[in-house]
Amino acid sequence: FLYLPNDVVATSVDRFSPKQLDRRRPFRRPGSLRPGELMEALALPLNDQLEMRSQLFILLKNRARLLFVAWGVSKHTIPEAVLTANAGDERWDVTADICAALAAAIAAAGADSLFVLLPGVYQVDREIARSYVRALGLAADSVDMDQPQRELGRRLEARGIAWLDLTPALRRAHAAGRRDLYGRVDTHLAPAGHRLVAEELRPRLRALLAARPTGPSPGGG
Repeated sequence: FLYLPNDVVATSVDRFSPKQLDRRRPFRRPGSLRPGELMEALALPLNDQLEMRSQLFILLKNRARLLFVAWGVSKHTIPEAVLTANAGDERWDVTADICAALAAAIAAAGADSLFVLLPGVYQVDREIARSYVRALGLAADSVDMDQPQRELGRRLEARGIAWLDLTPALRRAHAAGRRDLYGRVDTHLAPAGHRLVAEELRPRLRALLAARPTGPSPGGG
């Protein structure tokens, strides 16, 4: 599974260092009364402290995420993959090459692979997308919600990698009135969204299994 808001990457990394659990920014005396300076010196450190200590703060922050996006103190934002400025970026080939390496390793183990593209809530609910674009002060033509699956899908196709985009299925369900596909606090897929993904995958996986050769392999395994 590739979650399009996060898994399209600009660089290939062989190793990650251990996660740093405490990344709190320290409080400091503001150097001026400029809004940006007050944000850096006081508001952002306060945000970090509360995120570390208060689940209630995280709940309230997520409920009011558009306001925090506009203030610049929220991690919620439009992913870089949907920005039209990145249409010609190398991130698409980098990500497709990583997928190709995974597919080769899977094939070497004697299994088939299917890369499933999962859209973010912004790509399914256009009103949420418009709200974020407004909150971030972006021009409407600076984002393209179909760009990630189009650009990545084209490159997966060119590499002979089996892939499936679930954006159309999730959009159809949303258009039919389904509002339970994504979480309201955590904006990843909710249980209903996972069930829909499973329903869409079932026939594709059955077709893959039916296409597999039967009987002993040439090596006798």
